[in-house]
Amino acid sequence: MALGSGCGTPSAPQPGLLKTVVTPFHEVFRGHESTSEQLSIDIFEPIDVQVHNFAGDVVLRGRHGEGGTKGGSLSITRRAIHGFGRDDEAEASLADITIRHELREVLPGRFLLTIDCTTSHEEPWFQRVDIELEVSQLGAANITTTRGHVDIRESDHGCAVETTQGTCRFISRRAIVEPMTLVTSDSPIEVRLAPGSRGHIDAETVGGSVYSRVKIGRWLLRDSRNDGDSLHASLDEGANRIVLRTSDANIYFSVTETPDTVFSLIDEL
Repeated sequence: MALGSGCGTPSAPQPGLLKTVVTPFHEVFRGHESTSEQLSIDIFEPIDVQVHNFAGDVVLRGRHGEGGTKGGSLSITRRAIHGFGRDDEAEASLADITIRHELREVLPGRFLLTIDCTTSHEEPWFQRVDIELEVSQLGAANITTTRGHVDIRESDHGCAVETTQGTCRFISRRAIVEPMTLVTSDSPIEVRLAPGSRGHIDAETVGGSVYSRVKIGRWLLRDSRNDGDSLHASLDEGANRIVLRTSDANIYFSVTETPDTVFSLIDEL
């Protein structure tokens, strides 16, 4: 196993044009300071990921579609936005962010990457850590963060995701038959699965709507109380629960032949 470090430039891991435009604007006009580190991950076996982040985006990518023949990389970016005229304070506060990460083999041919991000700064609401990971084979993901988007692509296992004020996305071309939980607030959730996936869907939003599109698989509504903001249904009689929760936003759930190419119902942020 190998984690090779290198230097890099600040990056915005959340996909979308808007953020790549807004972040440089903040750097110039809002006292935004950031530092990044880049690591190479030369492992081709499955890697499970566990992230505990006090705030920020988490983006995970598997390369199953490329045959798993390439290595991967990890980008970790500390950010501080203290506002106009507080550049020095923002820069100094980056030292208050502590990041610990470890990659170890937990079973023969199975690895676990843990990332723990904390801060001791007296104004933590001005700070965040953005994480972007690409690996040959992405396994199970366990993510907790706040004020951040979570975007998981091409995992071959379930996930447990909890954030606030950020979009949650899970998209995979591999069948999912394990439990999944995605919880956020004030932001949409989108889950797009491949044929062969199973599960008991338990989706609820307050102040939004739940939309489903299941083109492949046996789809049964399981609760007479299903309405516009809740959905309780069975996909191919799966017993694994798929729990989706948010507020003031919509939930989108679909099973299609090409989950990675159908048009997203969530605007990129």
